[in-house]
Amino acid sequence: PVGLAFPAKGASAYYGEQAFNVGCELAALTHGHPTGYLAAGRFAALIAFLIYGMGLEEAISKVCEILKRKEGHEELLESIEGIVDLSETVSCDPEMMVELLGEGWVAEEALAISLYCALRFKEDFSAGVLAAINHSGDSDSTGAITGNILGVIHGIKGIPEKWITNLKYVHILREISGDFYECMNGQMDYPDDRWWGKYPGC
Repeated sequence: PVGLAFPAKGASAYYGEQAFNVGCELAALTHGHPTGYLAAGRFAALIAFLIYGMGLEEAISKVCEILKRKEGHEELLESIEGIVDLSETVSCDPEMMVELLGEGWVAEEALAISLYCALRFKEDFSAGVLAAINHSGDSDSTGAITGNILGVIHGIKGIPEKWITNLKYVHILREISGDFYECMNGQMDYPDDRWWGKYPGC
């Protein structure tokens, strides 16, 4: 959700870096290794740029520029550099993808697999997500990351209706996401007992 907190400001390098930094800070609460929290920061910034309407390839490039300025970035950068070229030259066989990029059990591999699938199938939400989950590695993580990326690009209309209809508690997810949008776009007034009662501590 960190990337969604910068929806109207994503074109600015400053705000992209803010999304990156906040993503890192939140991830560092549970993931102390630089590659772990830098991957989260990179993902947050990528979502922020995509929300603005930037193309996926350009967004990846811009986030790499931010990443290179962060201490301890080498391992993560090595895993994702050249991912755009790779997506254009290698057909997306999940078994081959795992051989090339790893199984997704660590942050740099999960992000690389997800970026590959999103790039390879950026015009087709379901094909990208299915490619991201049909391997024997950490497929729930790679599927979730890929779904986030392609979801921002295509919106709710790009998701197959049967996936939405069969989703448990979909009405709650819609309500929370709508409230989050209101909050992030300044449509939520504070103090407001209605919001405090709904989300204690907000």
